[in-house]
Amino acid sequence: MATSLNNLAGLSAAKDDFQGAYALLRRAQTIDGKLIEAVLGFTSDDQKLSFLATRSAPLMLFLSLVSQHLVSASSRTDALDVWLQRKGVILEAQKRFQDALVYTDDPAAMQVFQALAVLRARLSQLVFSGPGKEGPDRYRERIAALEKEKGALEATLSRLSQAFATRLKIVRADTAQVARALPANTVLIDFARVDIANFKAKGTEKRWLPARYLAFVLHAGPGDRVALLDLGDAEAIDQLVARFKNRVVSENAIARQQVLATARDLYVKVFAPIQRELGSAKELFIAPDGNLNLLPFEVLQGPDGKFLIEDYTFYYLGSGRDLLGFGTSQTTGGKALLIGDPAFDLGPEEKASTLRQLALTETPRGTDAKRSTDLRGFQFAPIPGTRQEVQAIHALLGADKAEVFTDKAALEEVLRQKGTPRLLHLATHGFFLSDQDLASLRDDDRGMRQSGLEIAPSPKAGKIENSLLRSGIALAGANRALATTDLAQSDGLVTAEKILGLRLRGTDLVVLSACETGLGDVKNGEGVFGLRRAFTQAGAKSLVMSMWAVPDRETQELMVAFYTNLLSGKMNRAQALRQAALAQMQVVKARHGDAHPFFWGAFVFLGEP
Repeated sequence: MATSLNNLAGLSAAKDDFQGAYALLRRAQTIDGKLIEAVLGFTSDDQKLSFLATRSAPLMLFLSLVSQHLVSASSRTDALDVWLQRKGVILEAQKRFQDALVYTDDPAAMQVFQALAVLRARLSQLVFSGPGKEGPDRYRERIAALEKEKGALEATLSRLSQAFATRLKIVRADTAQVARALPANTVLIDFARVDIANFKAKGTEKRWLPARYLAFVLHAGPGDRVALLDLGDAEAIDQLVARFKNRVVSENAIARQQVLATARDLYVKVFAPIQRELGSAKELFIAPDGNLNLLPFEVLQGPDGKFLIEDYTFYYLGSGRDLLGFGTSQTTGGKALLIGDPAFDLGPEEKASTLRQLALTETPRGTDAKRSTDLRGFQFAPIPGTRQEVQAIHALLGADKAEVFTDKAALEEVLRQKGTPRLLHLATHGFFLSDQDLASLRDDDRGMRQSGLEIAPSPKAGKIENSLLRSGIALAGANRALATTDLAQSDGLVTAEKILGLRLRGTDLVVLSACETGLGDVKNGEGVFGLRRAFTQAGAKSLVMSMWAVPDRETQELMVAFYTNLLSGKMNRAQALRQAALAQMQVVKARHGDAHPFFWGAFVFLGEP
């Protein structure tokens, strides 16, 4: 039915009946939403992605029509409704499973959840198989009966599990709900990278035009102030983002100047059109899409020479829908956990001795131990500044509220077995291996917390598998693990895949004081597959993460200032990070002669402030 409606809509649009096409596409999106909900309820992650790809074109048709041919307020609101429900929908489904499977201790709730998974599978199978010999009337009756049964089970599970009830509310978000959830005088900017449909295409003419970035701008209140802006060619903007990322870490004097020119170009392309819609709002919730996920908006520079961080506070989200989850979790974690300066060359005998001293158990080797095959042969260099960093933070928090683990004690077992911390601070090497020839990677400056990867002779090049195995952090013993083929479940290489197994519901904040911890594989409409996704799915309410290889000295200074601000009680988490970056900007200006964003702009705040 949805396919037929989409085809009819294409015909209507080709005849310039855009209102008629809009009504048909809106009906099709309602059907697709229900179908996606059924399929995501029981499939594997790969199956979720594969299925969602088949529903991408109808979504692009709908957003293309609204952005290119309709101007009414109701159509903009409808488009945002659809986008709020579709963006990041796989992560939302994964969160529901995580909450139900990991945090539901009630056996009755688990039994209902398992029954619900079976029912969803039956419903999806029935939908895809079609009416067959039984005829359309009987077919509709069977679907309606299963839908009713599913609704009853969901209602039961919502009563038994607060976490499940919250996630169910979030996945069914709409514009009005999100607008009411926005704090007063704040704005949501929700980006969409959209392939544009050519409704007039005939014969061999291209049916899809180059993708464009759209931006929904929603003001706090009743939900009646929605703008939809076309920011232009997506590829041109993506190239500017890539150019900025390449230049910001360069030590070449010309590139250092060019990075500011690129920051100004990005301001003109991405932010200037939005700025006109912001009014007096200075606190902005940003839900990027595509490669905009890899850009700290704080470093964009306006025509007056000021960086955006000087005028705005940015709160990053996976989707505007995330606002509905703020303040809903009442779970509280334990002592803060601070880990830094790991002994990367730690051997098995020293590790066993350290584990005995810490009263921890070594995780046995097992068949589920996994890591990227292309990590083997690399080495992590020491970063002594991280020890000073975690010790300074420990002094600020107090010994009664925090535990610190460095050197041989900075073990993966600490992360796995110390329970749920209220705050988790990881100061070490981060790594993200993009799907490219690894021989192009270099770690040329040992004063930086870069990927920490040094090229060994004849590294194995080529394509890499699951992106959650290609991003992570390094803890004690990581270099020994890289040199062996004898995989252990706990080897110091904490990939995003492993982080999914942590219980972080009750963790208010995870600070990833390492390089490139905000990077990963970008999937349009689904965000970044890497550390940020793993920590969010594991239950962490918020993250501080970096967008490029960060310098050791300035990172240590920024982090101490961040915690000092946070402990003052006068700022929320995002404001504390912003003020630390602003202070660091002045330090950098005095130290280096200019306020180059490389030294202060890499870290961003994601999640509940």
